[in-house]
Amino acid sequence: MRLPMRAYAAFLAFLLTVVVGLPAFAQKITVAAAQVDRDGPGHDQPGFELFVSRSDCESPELFTFPFAISDVSGADVVEVWLADKSSIDCKSIEARNENSTGTHCVRLATADAAATGDILIPSADIANAISGVDECIDTASGGVPHHVTLYFLIIRAPGDAVPNEDAATFETDVDLLGPAPPTDVVAKSGAGSVTLEFTADDAEDLRGYFVYCAPPGGGGLSGCESSSLQSGQPPPGPELRCAPAEGDDPISATNALTVRDLAIGERVGMAIVAVDALGNPGVLSNVVCGEPQPVEDEGACSAAPHGPGAAGSIALGALALAAAGGLVLRRRRRLTCA
Repeated sequence: MRLPMRAYAAFLAFLLTVVVGLPAFAQKITVAAAQVDRDGPGHDQPGFELFVSRSDCESPELFTFPFAISDVSGADVVEVWLADKSSIDCKSIEARNENSTGTHCVRLATADAAATGDILIPSADIANAISGVDECIDTASGGVPHHVTLYFLIIRAPGDAVPNEDAATFETDVDLLGPAPPTDVVAKSGAGSVTLEFTADDAEDLRGYFVYCAPPGGGGLSGCESSSLQSGQPPPGPELRCAPAEGDDPISATNALTVRDLAIGERVGMAIVAVDALGNPGVLSNVVCGEPQPVEDEGACSAAPHGPGAAGSIALGALALAAAGGLVLRRRRRLTCA
């Protein structure tokens, strides 16, 4: 996603009590935006505290909206409606016609208007009410966050428009997609590692990268393509993430990153996923093939002769001196490390 400028303005708006209507009217309903809370981990980046991300949508997280009302009768109710476009005004009866085939608001909750209290709304309900979002999968935004408005309405007569003094709003953003993946990924094998070189996308809110690894082949695929790693598709489960470790922050890199602790000499399919400031992963990059090479440890190692008649050992430094002096070592030797 690309960070909209309104995110910063939204952060300031969160500090205010949200009321809708002209000052000449006596406001009948208010929502204390500064007291809106969520029972999930939330987001600590300024301007993102009340955003809804993909992981929020997939969790059982609840938003708590404190509201206060006045001048109501026992027959009145409070309804919460969501508009995913600025052109939609949920105060109008036409916009609240859920049977309409056109663009309309979506009802999220209903509460007793005779009491002052809290309205609880799941993050998933907010996200999935957006046109083009289904089960937290966004097929409509093109990577741009959805700016949504929640209308808190006193419904006195179901068939009537709601006047300004009987309405309050709360605005936030729903971002379910991560950044575009890096392109032109190339794998270069190293000693006990594979370095992935790539061309980064210019996403403004890029937080870092995850790397996924899977055995090559499977599912009718050949080469280093993998049935569980497919370019342009969402990443698989965390069990296939090979860097960083589960629970760690994404890797910060400019155009290359190195993956270690892979099985030596075994080919593995590898792909990179970009992650944004909300923790949303994007889709997989092109899948490449990596094959870590044996490590030649020049530290606490010696060259030990082996095979028939083998005996003793010779330090690597002595091997170099012997070679320089023309000594020919006819026995096979292997590196052994203490």
